[in-house]
Amino acid sequence: MQNEEKEKARRDWHNAFAGGLELCLRGYREELDIEREHPVMKKSAIIDIVIIKKHSDAITDNDVAGLFKRYNIIEYKNPNDSLNEDVVWKCIAYAGLYKSMTGRAGEIPVGEMTIIIFKDGLPKKLFEDYKGRGKRIENISNGIYSISDVVEIPLYVVNTAELRGDDFLAMRILTGQADEVDVRDFLSRAERYSEKSDKQNADAVLQVSVNANRKLYDRIKGENDMCEALKDLMHDEIEQWKKEAWDTGMEEGLAKGMEEGRAEGRAEGRAEGREEGRAEGRAEGRAEGRAEGRMALLYSLATDGVITVSEAAKRAQMSEEEFLKMMKES
Repeated sequence: MQNEEKEKARRDWHNAFAGGLELCLRGYREELDIEREHPVMKKSAIIDIVIIKKHSDAITDNDVAGLFKRYNIIEYKNPNDSLNEDVVWKCIAYAGLYKSMTGRAGEIPVGEMTIIIFKDGLPKKLFEDYKGRGKRIENISNGIYSISDVVEIPLYVVNTAELRGDDFLAMRILTGQADEVDVRDFLSRAERYSEKSDKQNADAVLQVSVNANRKLYDRIKGENDMCEALKDLMHDEIEQWKKEAWDTGMEEGLAKGMEEGRAEGRAEGRAEGREEGRAEGRAEGRAEGRAEGRMALLYSLATDGVITVSEAAKRAQMSEEEFLKMMKES
């Protein structure tokens, strides 16, 4: 079961990365073919992503797209994965298989290929080992490192945490330490997406980012001015949050009602009979506690903007004017 959960988490991260990468490259949609999980053999050899420029002279000029040649082998390591020399050689092997097993012999020139490995965080030990063996590592732009003297194919490591610019917001929030400004900027950007594929990619990114940064999103989701993109893209999860809040309020109201009911029952029991008073007190206490807890919860949900005042008043079976008056007095 644990292995299945790890594999599901791995797939979720990879799916989110693929969606985020497509969002980063959405301005070049007409110039690029992006193929996820490209099989290079009949069985287990699967390349995370292969990106092919449709025209070798097409201009792709953001920091990542500017690295592209005609054929680009993309590998992604999520925050829980290691990036070591074995991973690098696996990517080199994939590139070799892709070159040798795609199309006719010699159809894909080595000079028209790149290998690009994405990771949240710098692989410091890998870089130290390479430098100690005379390999040249150059930081060519924010978050992008070229590694020379390992293989003839241009080899790059991209630290997604260091990427700059709005094009790479999706990459930067795929981490367990997402920056709140980046999250808000991404939500604002996602709200303007109109293409179905862009919305699906944004949804994939958010699902993973939310799970990895629960406290941050819990704080954002309760705000009255929360971005509509988060409400739309996370409709099911927000509905679950509402249900959990409602259930919690009911439990608290019931507990308070039972406590008051016991006290009232003891008092009345002295005069009218202990057992009869306790039963009546519990019944009345539960009813009053539920009602009090229910109203307190409705006030909280309306104040936080989780539901509208109109919806809260309807659930309380009163007019909006009556509800607002009682909410101010509470």
